[in-house]
Amino acid sequence: MLAGAIGTGLTFSAATNTCAMGQAISAMPWNKATNEPTRESAILRFPVSSDMQVQGKAS
Repeated sequence: MLAGAIGTGLTFSAATNTCAMGQAISAMPWNKATNEPTRESAILRFPVSSDMQVQGKAS
């Protein structure tokens, strides 16, 4: 019975291209960012090794 309900839900999700569980999880308060990072700010957060800095300054 439980397996049939899960199968029906998965079939419905595939047919309608929706995911109720994903939408419910994304709406949870602990899954919210305080502010959405921009592409540039996300790239600037990557660590840069000292070897990369030396090569970048040489060119």
